[in-house]
Amino acid sequence: MITFEMTGFVELSTKGRNIRYKEDFVNYVKQFGWVHTKLTKNTTYLLYSKTNTSKYNTAKRYGVKTITYNEALNMIERNAIWEEL
Repeated sequence: MITFEMTGFVELSTKGRNIRYKEDFVNYVKQFGWVHTKLTKNTTYLLYSKTNTSKYNTAKRYGVKTITYNEALNMIERNAIWEEL
C-alpha cells in the first residue's frame, strides 16, 4: 500500500481528467491503491507543488520521499500500463 500526504495546490497536466482540487486527486489515485494519510515517518510520499511549506520541511526531516503531483500521476499511470500487459 502506498500512503501519501499533500501540500500546496494540485497543479496537474490532466490529459482530459478533471483533477483540479486535492479531493479530486485523492479520489482518482484511490482506485490505484494509494491512500491519503496524515504525514508521519511511515508515510510513503509527500506530494508537493511548493517546497517552502512546513509540511515539506517536516517530510524531509522524517526522511519521507517528496515528489510533485505530476510525478505521482506519472508513476501511477506507468504502473497501470504495466498491469494491463
